[in-house]
Amino acid sequence: TITFIKPDEFHNRLETESSFATKLVKQVTTQMQTLEQRFKNYQSLDAYTRTIHVLLQMVQLLGLESSQKVVLPIIFKRQLLAQLVGITPETASRLMARLAKSRLITQSGHHIVIPDVRQLRDLVKQTS
Repeated sequence: TITFIKPDEFHNRLETESSFATKLVKQVTTQMQTLEQRFKNYQSLDAYTRTIHVLLQMVQLLGLESSQKVVLPIIFKRQLLAQLVGITPETASRLMARLAKSRLITQSGHHIVIPDVRQLRDLVKQTS
């Protein structure tokens, strides 16, 4: 959800509602931690492993925690995946094909299906 608040209202709310300020700080902290982890992954992991990390993050962010089959309900174009992983769209296509060939994912249109999330997690543990 995106909400637009006038700057004056925002500052007033910060001063008068401590719970609002606390929630805001928690949200910013979570986002900073996510960015820090993505930066570390970009520096230390290969593109294949980073791609798997992004897919697993999508599972977690969308609240689809499962060890079984998961269908990511968002349309995943290769350009978006490439931006999230830090690679070219062509490389994203090759890596998705590699994951599909290994039967770690399938694609239904622009949706990604992960038949066994646990298997994907185990692969990340082995390569990290």
